[in-house]
Amino acid sequence: MKITRFRKSISGKNIVYSADFVPRRLDLRERVFFKVPRAYKRGDYPYDAFFVAAVPMAMALQENLEFDAIVSETLYKRIHGIKKYINEPSSSTKITVKGTVKRKKTSFANGLFFTLGIDSTHSLISSAKFSKKNRVNYLLFMNGSHSFEVSPAVLKTVQAKIRKWGKWSSAKPIFIDTNLRKIADKIINWDYFHGAGIAAAAHLISPYVGKMYISNQDSYVTDEPAGTGPVIDKMWSNEALSFTSLFPNSKRLDKIKEIIRSKRYREYLKDIWICTEKPASPNRLNCGVCEKCVKNTLRFIAMGAKKSDLAFFFLNKELFDTLVPQSGPTTSWEKFMKPIYDKKLLDVDMLSSIERYLKRRIRIERVKKSQERFNDFKKKVKRLLIKFELLDEILYLKNHLRAVYTK
Repeated sequence: MKITRFRKSISGKNIVYSADFVPRRLDLRERVFFKVPRAYKRGDYPYDAFFVAAVPMAMALQENLEFDAIVSETLYKRIHGIKKYINEPSSSTKITVKGTVKRKKTSFANGLFFTLGIDSTHSLISSAKFSKKNRVNYLLFMNGSHSFEVSPAVLKTVQAKIRKWGKWSSAKPIFIDTNLRKIADKIINWDYFHGAGIAAAAHLISPYVGKMYISNQDSYVTDEPAGTGPVIDKMWSNEALSFTSLFPNSKRLDKIKEIIRSKRYREYLKDIWICTEKPASPNRLNCGVCEKCVKNTLRFIAMGAKKSDLAFFFLNKELFDTLVPQSGPTTSWEKFMKPIYDKKLLDVDMLSSIERYLKRRIRIERVKKSQERFNDFKKKVKRLLIKFELLDEILYLKNHLRAVYTK
């Protein structure tokens, strides 16, 4: 994989940085771009932003990386250690660059990756208690990190909400646009890559931010691949910008409890954006019926939220008959369902519907695990073929046979 043809241009109120990502597979060759407000211009080119985005992709593709630019010496040394945390523990990717340099630190301000989600909002509310030196000075939002394209109307609403939270916390919001996820999703699971995406965006504004906070929780403190966490987050750092995990040992339920107890609780429920589905309208950011919406509704109920406060979600017993499972183990439901059972916070019919759903979810989960094991086996075979330089020959033979049998 080669990263080359770095470009910089002006588009309206934004500076556009871009580069060609050129893997061996022709259908994956794309141009990655980032749009940064002109107010955050810089004297040098943000090569490190593209470097942290490229390395996980090369590892996932089992390709060597040729990066056609100079990168940070510290970043180059550290980044080889990410493979365990992006689910590529046996990667043998060799990384070559034009050279390395020690970046100059120009800012001691702190930034927070902010999405209106539970973790980042908890971090922002909690940071009000930090010392002046450690308080959040900038809120970074990256448009292009969702699995769907955010409409201009929805984006305008989201940005207005983030500006409001920025005003409350005296933190300046910075909005960056990118096509990074659209490209990364073809190569690597976003669950493993999203930490690199956050880091790439942060490196674009390193002259203005010296330390970047990434909101974590206890499920990321694990030996299992998670894409972010207290260990891997530090590996994205260079001499000018460091990364720090906030509240890595905190449980999601405890964070919700603290949000409920805060003065900003009801204000947050007006602004919350946790849904994985494309918003139906600017006035309805959360669908209320996907598994992520449902799980977080139940979490709020478990921690003492009034059902009337959660009116924007649509919790009913019929919903669980058609609910589609998303990522994450079924065992994670036990943490928030226990207080609901113990305190009888939902009626019997609703609890019966949830129990039926969880049984169905377990069956689906078993099938998925079998599929994952099969996919892991295919990856191992592919690595061996690459190692012994047989992949191209097999692909040629496969295409040749297909051509013969379709005549």
